[in-house]
Amino acid sequence: MIPAIEIPGFQIGILSIILLGVLIWYLPTGHKPKPFREVYKGQNKNVAHILEEIEKETLKQLKYNNTLWTYFDSENENHTLFFLHGMGADYRIWWQQIHAFRDRYRIIAINLPGNISTTEEASQGIIHILDKENIPKAHFIGTSMGGYIIQRLMLLAPERLLSAVLSNTFPPNKLKWAINKNTYFTTKLTPGWVMWKMIWKNYNNQMFPASNHTEKLRAYILSTPFNKKHFLNRFHVVTDYFELKLNQDIRSIPKLIIESDNDPQIEKELQNLLKSHFYEARIYTFHNGGHFPYVCRADEYNLTLKTFLSDTYH
Repeated sequence: MIPAIEIPGFQIGILSIILLGVLIWYLPTGHKPKPFREVYKGQNKNVAHILEEIEKETLKQLKYNNTLWTYFDSENENHTLFFLHGMGADYRIWWQQIHAFRDRYRIIAINLPGNISTTEEASQGIIHILDKENIPKAHFIGTSMGGYIIQRLMLLAPERLLSAVLSNTFPPNKLKWAINKNTYFTTKLTPGWVMWKMIWKNYNNQMFPASNHTEKLRAYILSTPFNKKHFLNRFHVVTDYFELKLNQDIRSIPKLIIESDNDPQIEKELQNLLKSHFYEARIYTFHNGGHFPYVCRADEYNLTLKTFLSDTYH
C-alpha cells in the first residue's frame, strides 16, 4: 500500500490562493458592453435612436463550413451595398450608412465570425451569403480589415463586385506583421481584461484624438463586445499576406479609395502602396478624419459614397 501524503494545511491554503489568483487572472472577463444611449454624451440623441432601431432588427444566419455567419439584411429589391467592418467592430458600426442608404439600396452588413483567421475563409463565407440571398453582384464597402478582405475577394470572384470602396485600409504587405508581431505574442499570454485595457489606452492616446474626440465613436466602442480569441483571429486576417495579381477583370471594377491624412492605424507607406496598386481608383482624402470618418463625419462620408455610387451605378 502506498502511504498517504499529508500536506500541511498552510500549504493547501497557499496553493488555493495561487490557484484562485490564476483563475481570476485568466477569467474571460474584461470589457462589458453597455447600451449606446447609456454611454453617449453627445447632443444629437437621434444618433442613439437610429442605432437602437437597427439593433432591434433580427439578424440572418448562415452556417458554412462549420462556421455560423450572422448579418443584417434590409431585404429590399434594389442593388446591394455589402458592408464589411474593421478589426474591432461589428455590423452596427455602419449604422449611419444603413440609415442613409437603405431606402435606395438593399443593405447587407456582416459580423465576421470569431473563428475566421484568413482572408480566403472570409471571402468564401461572403460568396456563400451572396449565393444564399440570390445576389449575383454587389457594391462592396469595407473599412480597414474589411477593405483588406475586399481585395482578396476581388482575386477570388471579381465577377461578384459591381464596385469596391476601400476605406481607411491597406494592401497586402509584410509590414504590419513586422511592426506588431512582438505585441501579438505578448497579448496571447495576456488575460482578456488586461488586453482590453491596452486597447482602450490605444483608443484614448491615438484613435480618439485623431477623430477629434467624437462622442459617437467613444460610445460605439463602449457598446461593442470584446472577445480576446476573436480579436487575435482578426489579427491573423489583417496580417494574412497574399499576392495581389491584378488582371483586367479586376482593373475594370470601379473603385474608390477613402483615406485620412492623419490615420493613426494606416502607415503612410501603405496608403501610398494601396494607391499605387489601384492607380485607376478615385481617391477621397479626409483632412483630420482619423481612422473612422464613416462614424465621426458620417454626412461627408455618405455624400462621398453617394456620389461614387451614382456615377458607377449599374
